[in-house]
Amino acid sequence: MILKTLVYIVIINTLVISSPLSFGSEDCQLNVAIEASFPSIFYQKNEGGHVGIWPDLLKSMLKQMGCQYKLVFLPAARIEVEANAGRVDVAISIDRPASGNVPADKFSSYIKGAMKKNEDREKTMPSELLARQPLLICRNGYVARKGEKIHLKSEMDYANYEIGAVYLPHLTEEAWKGYVGLPFQPKGYTKPIQGLKSVAAGRIDLFLYPEYGLQEYEALDVMPELILAHEVSPLEFRLVVFTAGLQERAYPLIEQLENSQKVLRDSGMIKSIVESYSKAQYFVWPK
Repeated sequence: MILKTLVYIVIINTLVISSPLSFGSEDCQLNVAIEASFPSIFYQKNEGGHVGIWPDLLKSMLKQMGCQYKLVFLPAARIEVEANAGRVDVAISIDRPASGNVPADKFSSYIKGAMKKNEDREKTMPSELLARQPLLICRNGYVARKGEKIHLKSEMDYANYEIGAVYLPHLTEEAWKGYVGLPFQPKGYTKPIQGLKSVAAGRIDLFLYPEYGLQEYEALDVMPELILAHEVSPLEFRLVVFTAGLQERAYPLIEQLENSQKVLRDSGMIKSIVESYSKAQYFVWPK
């Protein structure tokens, strides 16, 4: 009997030690950043606050978890600054598809997020945890006037076109080449709609932007029609959890967020939310 009791205690202790840190609804108070450059397709303001794809998706996921949250709209350059100061907990990361980066270890299977070792071989917290599965995947490439024949097979082909993109001062010419194969810096535009209007007016031939950007142009109800004339790697939107304020609690949080995201995806809710604000064909829907 004594032996059986000791075994039971050992089992209980093992479960407590090995179980992940909890992130219950009672302490789930989150500051969630949304990049301020994404109106009107991803969000818009109305009398009751903000609505749209991002607010609705985040609200649905966090509601399942019983979390209270505050949406914070920030320029892209400010999100990481606020996160490092512990004032932003969750955001949406934008990047091209990642491949070959799925180690066997549970937490290191996050693209960014394995416990890292410092020079003294001690484990340290990463600055962020990036979810494994994308929340949305968007078609991406060069927008042109409908009917234009676009040929971009080699570096020499790019020289035949006047090309624009959103102004990104941190990207060097080398970075643009590695990003989309563009061998020179494109003409920069502060707002995407300015680049799309320049294509329509013939001031440039191509504008590098995700296909959903066409919705803003189409809402103007003007001619000529613009299309995504040449696709490059799609953009993936993933949930990212910052660790400055959360520390160890960031691990169970991102796991719960991923589980909540899976429920929405499997139920068709993600696609339903997108369709209520946008054309679903702008996005890629994996089987």
